[in-house]
Amino acid sequence: MLEYAAPILYAAFVWWFSTGLILLMIGLPRRTHGWSLAGTTVCGVFGLAALFLSAHDTSVLGVYVAFTAAILVWGWHEVAFLTGYVTGSRRAPATPGAVGWPRFREALSTILHHELAILATALALLVVTWGAPNQVGLWTFLVLWIMRVSAKLNVFWGVPNINEEFLPRQLTFLTSYFRKGPTNGFFPFAVSFSTIAAGALLVHAVVLQPGPTMTAGLLLVGSLLALAIVEHWFMVLPLRDAALWRWALRAGPISELDASQERTEETRQSWRLPLLGAYDPAHLEHLLQDLAHGSCGRIVELRGVARACQGWVRFDLVGGKARLVTCQPAAGDELAVVAEGWSLDGLGLEAAFDACLAPRAA
Repeated sequence: MLEYAAPILYAAFVWWFSTGLILLMIGLPRRTHGWSLAGTTVCGVFGLAALFLSAHDTSVLGVYVAFTAAILVWGWHEVAFLTGYVTGSRRAPATPGAVGWPRFREALSTILHHELAILATALALLVVTWGAPNQVGLWTFLVLWIMRVSAKLNVFWGVPNINEEFLPRQLTFLTSYFRKGPTNGFFPFAVSFSTIAAGALLVHAVVLQPGPTMTAGLLLVGSLLALAIVEHWFMVLPLRDAALWRWALRAGPISELDASQERTEETRQSWRLPLLGAYDPAHLEHLLQDLAHGSCGRIVELRGVARACQGWVRFDLVGGKARLVTCQPAAGDELAVVAEGWSLDGLGLEAAFDACLAPRAA
C-alpha cells in the first residue's frame, strides 16, 4: 500500500508547499524580489543538473529526484515571471473594447518572453533526457506547462471564478485580460482530456503494476496532473483555492508602515513622456484606474495634458484618485505626462500610454 500512497502524498505535498513558498516570496517587499530570483535561479540550475544526472537512474530514488528537480526548474520560471523580470514586451492593460484576435495578440505579448523561456527549457530537457530510461522529469515539466497554458486560456476566454490575489502589484495590469463570466467552451475539452490522461497514468500504475520504479513515476506525474485538474475546477466552482495557501499570502493591502519602510530604502523616481498624437479619453481614464492600483509602480503624483480626438484633455492621479477633464490649452501647457513615485516601471508606463493613442483616420 505504501508503494502507492507515498508517491501520491509526496506529489501533493511538493505541489502545495512549493506553490506556497513562491507566493510567500512574491508577497515580500519588492526590494527583496531580486534576491528571491537569485535564490530560485540557483535552485533552477541545481534542478537542471539533477535532471541530467537522474535521467539514467532507474531506481525509485532517481524517479523522486527527477520529479523534484523538474519542480525546482518550474519554480524558477514562476518566480522570474511573478517578480516581473521575465514577462513580455507589453506591460500595459488591455485596450478597452479590444476583442478577438487583437485582444489575444495583446494578451500574448504580455507573457511571450515567459512562454519562450519555458519552451527553450522544455527543448533543453528533451535533449538532455533523449533516449534516457528515466523520463519523469520531462513528463513533470510538460504537465506543468501544458496545464498552466490551459489555465491561462481559460481565464482569458472566461470562467466564473478568477483568483486575482495571487498576482503581485506589478502584474495587476494582467487582470484586464481576464474575463469573469460563464464557463467558456474550451474548459470542458481541457478538463475531459486531462482527466482521461490522468486516469490512464494512475490506472497503468495500479492495475498493470509495471514495477516499483515505473509505478512511482506514473503515480507522481499522474497525481500532479490530477491536482492541476482540481485547480481548473476551482475556476468554475464556488470554492476558493487561496485558502490552501493562506499562510503564504500577504494579508490585505500593504500597510502604511510597510510602505513607509519600503520607501525609505528606495529612491523616489521621476518619469516623463511627451504625448505626441491624439489620445482616446476613455482609454486614458481606464489607464488611470489601473495605475491607481499599482500596475506600473507606486505613483504618488501623475499629471498630464494631451490632445484628444476632439479638443484637449487634462488628467492627474493624486493620492490614488484619478481625474480627467476636457480643457482649453493654457499658456505654458506642454503635451506631456510626468509622474513621481517609487518602483516606477518606465517601459510599462510608456507602453500603456502608447496603447491609449486614438487610431489614425484612414
